Amino acid sequence: MMLLHTVYLHLQKHFTKAEHLWDIEVPGAHSISFKDGDTLFVSQVIGENVHEGGIIKCTGLQQESFLPPHACSYYAVAIGPDEEVVARNGTTNEIEIYSQLEKNKVFSWPLPAGKHKGLAVNKDGLIYMCDTSSHSVRVYHPTGDLIRVIQNSDMKSPHYLAVNHRGLVVTCMGDEPAVLYFDFEDQEDGEWEPDWEFGEFEWPSGVAIDDNNDIYVCDTEDKKVVMIAAGGDLTFDMVTEEMLGGKKPFAVAVYGNRLAVQLLDSDVVKLYELTS
Repeated sequence: MMLLHTVYLHLQKHFTKAEHLWDIEVPGAHSISFKDGDTLFVSQVIGENVHEGGIIKCTGLQQESFLPPHACSYYAVAIGPDEEVVARNGTTNEIEIYSQLEKNKVFSWPLPAGKHKGLAVNKDGLIYMCDTSSHSVRVYHPTGDLIRVIQNSDMKSPHYLAVNHRGLVVTCMGDEPAVLYFDFEDQEDGEWEPDWEFGEFEWPSGVAIDDNNDIYVCDTEDKKVVMIAAGGDLTFDMVTEEMLGGKKPFAVAVYGNRLAVQLLDSDVVKLYELTS
């Protein structure tokens, strides 16, 4: 019998604790994104022990192949507002968009030359993509038209990002690794200015943002997931090294009171329930 837990969507309090629910094992796991509190999509990349990549749909403890394994590596996956599955194919350097209902490809288009990393999709279906080579975040229409290029002098080598209805958060791996937050209401045409910057990380990797505007960052080097709240004024360890079994976190996703953490150099994704 599948074990499903209650998922709270209307958040009022800040979460302060994470209780481990279960682990799922996906060979070549690299990126994660929730459809809802019980359904998680995991992208796969080709590696030493994984000869084909694809996208796996995990519902509770059950798994099924959403995008069948083939000779491509999928380095990022995100779920859009109409439940479309958006993925970055690192082998062909393309964005691919799939209908979740029919599992067919709706759009695909090539990315420009560059070094692309994480992606996210906003409530309007726009696709945000980190381009580390140009130190920018590029925003695309689902059809591939470039809408905007977001740049800032502090945005050095952006790697991963998350977006919600209020703002954009980016993890940067320049000479001084940092997490930058941009409130959409505070931005004007031209260079965007971060509302706050948090720089106490050696290796900030995956990042997620919830409906409370609380931010979850994988502190990969220190083996923990840090929560940043109250506009950057409050931080604490939501998931500790002990809770991760001494492994390094690499990717994180949040939906309601669900938190998922994918481990670096591991096929394991850990699921947690968040409480206040």
